[in-house]
Formats: sequence, C-alpha cells, structure tokens
Amino acid sequence: DYDYPTAIELYRTALKYDPGNVEVRERLMICLFMNGDFDEGVIEAERLKDDPAVERIATIARGIEAIRKKDYTKANTLLKYDGPNELDRMVNTLLMAWGLQSEGKSAEAIKMVEKLSGPEWYGIFKNYSAGLIAGASGDVETARRKLSETIANRDEGASATDSYMRAVFALAALEAKAGNQQKALDAIAVGEEFAPGYLPLQAFRKSIEAGAKPEFPVKNATEGMASVLFSVGGALNQSVANAPDRESAQDIVAFYLVTSYALAPSADAAVLLGGLAEGIDKPERAIEWYKRVPDDSPLRRVSELQLGLNLANTGKIEEARTHLKASITAEPGDIRGYLAYGSLLSDQK
Repeated sequence: DYDYPTAIELYRTALKYDPGNVEVRERLMICLFMNGDFDEGVIEAERLKDDPAVERIATIARGIEAIRKKDYTKANTLLKYDGPNELDRMVNTLLMAWGLQSEGKSAEAIKMVEKLSGPEWYGIFKNYSAGLIAGASGDVETARRKLSETIANRDEGASATDSYMRAVFALAALEAKAGNQQKALDAIAVGEEFAPGYLPLQAFRKSIEAGAKPEFPVKNATEGMASVLFSVGGALNQSVANAPDRESAQDIVAFYLVTSYALAPSADAAVLLGGLAEGIDKPERAIEWYKRVPDDSPLRRVSELQLGLNLANTGKIEEARTHLKASITAEPGDIRGYLAYGSLLSDQK
C-alpha cells in the first residue's frame, strides 16, 4: 500500500520477536530506502550483505556508503561488476568514478568513464557524468567539452530527457560562472529548442540575462553519486508505462530517485517523485514531495500547481481552490494556472 512509515514500524516490531527472520529484514531495508531513510537502510544492507535476494540494492547502497566514508578499497570491491546486466555495470562504474574523484583523482575518474564500453545508450550518461566530474574538480575545459557533447546529441537526450536538461543547466552555469554570458545563453537556447516552452529554463535564462552567475550544480562526490542515481531513475521513469510489470518498475525508479534525493536533495527529483506518487494514487505522498521544492527553484511553479490538484484528490476541495486561485494571482500570465484551476472545476462537476 506504499505506506512506508507504518510498514517500517511493523517490521521493526516483528524483528524484536524474531530477529533472525531474513524476509522481514529484507522488507524493512527496502521500506527504509523507499522512505528516504538511507542511513538506516544501509545498516540493514550490511546485515543482509550475503543475501542474494536483495544483493543488487544492498550492494549499491553499501558501495555509496563506503565512498561517503572514504573507504575506497571497500567501495571498489563492492562496486566492481563484470556481470551481464548492462545497467548495473554502468551504474556501478559511474559510482566508482565518483569515488576516484573524491580521492582527488579526477583525471583517472574521467578515463574510467570514457573506457566504459556498452550499448549505444550509455553515451549520454558517460558524457554527462564525465562533464560533472570535471566541473566538480575545477577542470573547466573538459567539463565544457563533455557537457557540450551531451547536449549536442538530441537523439540520446530523448531517451534521458531529465539528464539532458540537467546538462543544459550545468553547461550554462559553467559558462556564466566563467564570465561567458553569451555562451551560457547559447547553451540555454539549445535546451529551449529541445524542450520548447520549458518554463524552468525560461526562468533560468532571465536570471543569466540579469547577470547571475550560479554555482556549478555538482560540487562533490556525494552530489555526484546522487546525480548518477537521478539520471538512471529519470531515464527508467520514461519507460515505466510500457513495462511488463509496472509496479516493480515503479519501485526500481523510486529506489534510484529517493536514494538520490536522500544523498543530495534536488527539486527535479522531488517533482519526479511527486509524479510517481500520483501514478500509484497516493496524493498525500505526492503533496509531501511537492512541498519539498524550494521557493527559489525554477520548478516551484510546477510543484505548486500539482500540489493544488493533489489537494483536491485528497478531498480538500476548498483548500485546493484557494491554493490554485493564489497561484493564478501570483502569476496571471501563466496559462497553466488557469488550466489547473479549470481542471479542478470540471472534475467537481
């Protein structure tokens, strides 16, 4: 029923009476991760490190924790993967690369990413990750080259739109910070052509035109690992509707996105998680995620409108009306506010 807090409480109670029950502990670990309790989930992952049933999730979590604790030997042992699963091989390699970056070995990290061989769809993740590693390490030239390569390939971007747009923002921020306002605007223009009418990018353009010089979006290995998980979760989310087992697919997407958010909270992860909650008819949970979007985020407008619609889905009709009316008053030129309010009114009729 996706009520993770209640499930966590019940599983913990059960383990007090039967601490050796592996199945209950597996469920507890999964619920902790899905609820965003990464630190507590890792404790259970260590206890289940020899359990093949949850090996995939436990290994990723333990590897991330090892990097956070700067235990790179353990991280490399855990994350080194030569198996047949192409997604696992890519995710683990990218996480290992961030481990190298945190050791101050950014050049080695980028080489590790570049040497990663696999299917064609690896391309956007490799270029984007290499660009972030370089940018977080102060290598502006390599970051510029890799991020430019990322946004130059729209076909790859179509399969991972969230990563593509993040690359646009990253490149624009890099150029603006370096004093290259026009180059920053050029990067934004590429993004606008890829996603016409994307309001967060329009807001970002206005800030750059006003002289803003935003910080590079990823500054350390923890944020870098979060970006890996977000990129994969976002890409998988695009194919959830066509998955043979939609529920299991949604759970995998949620694991990547929630873990990403737990490591480094981000507005776009919160919005995607709000959408996932809507997809499983959990408006209260969707509202919780939308409320986490910061006031100064370009995605705040999107989250506010979705929050209003989800208030209606919980039966709080008057509160939803008040909320959406306020959204229209705040930005009367944004047609989406009228559409959201109209949708609310038509549903009530």
